[in-house]
Amino acid sequence: MKNLLFISIVFVLCTSSCKRYYQISDFEQHTQDHKKIAILPFEIYTSGFVPKELTPEMIEEIERVESTTFQSNFFSKVLASHRKSERPLQVSVQHYTQTNSILEENGIGLKESWTKNPEELAQILGVDAVVKARIEKDQYFSDGLSIGLDISQSIIAVFAERSPFFLPNQNKEVVSDYALVGNDGTVLWSIGYRHVADWQRQADQLVSNINSRSSRHFPYR
Repeated sequence: MKNLLFISIVFVLCTSSCKRYYQISDFEQHTQDHKKIAILPFEIYTSGFVPKELTPEMIEEIERVESTTFQSNFFSKVLASHRKSERPLQVSVQHYTQTNSILEENGIGLKESWTKNPEELAQILGVDAVVKARIEKDQYFSDGLSIGLDISQSIIAVFAERSPFFLPNQNKEVVSDYALVGNDGTVLWSIGYRHVADWQRQADQLVSNINSRSSRHFPYR
């Protein structure tokens, strides 16, 4: 069901292309009154082999760290890309910690936010639009999530001991899709890529590389 929800948001993207881009034709008119937006926790979908040592609780912790790491990195990338631009960002971006805190206060957990309607979340967060994103990959980060400083040592130990379980070919395809959805449910902008990622890099480098291309095309300039 959650897959169908996200597909319905990015239906305007052409799946045969390495870069899939859409922006509503009258974007400026639709967003002329926008003051603040928020970036939601990223939906993470991982297929492929799962080490038997990883318990459901460990997997949930990994997904939490990956989701919020992509979210916080994209927040930073969007702000940085606009600071470098001649045209400043025309809206403010709610800090991701505030976004997650408000969701939690309203009884919406991280994974629950993946399946909620974005317009409903925008209204709960008190913003004019939200960024909803999904990352698809076929394995967990091979360095035990070096970026997740609060991740349990038991999970890091599993990755350290089982690093050989990653396939010899470390170049893996990652699919990333981003959609900006207004608080009325209108898809205002969307972009997606198929990346070939070098899985031998550290997790923070992978996240940064995956988010970089999309953040450079973020609207509101």
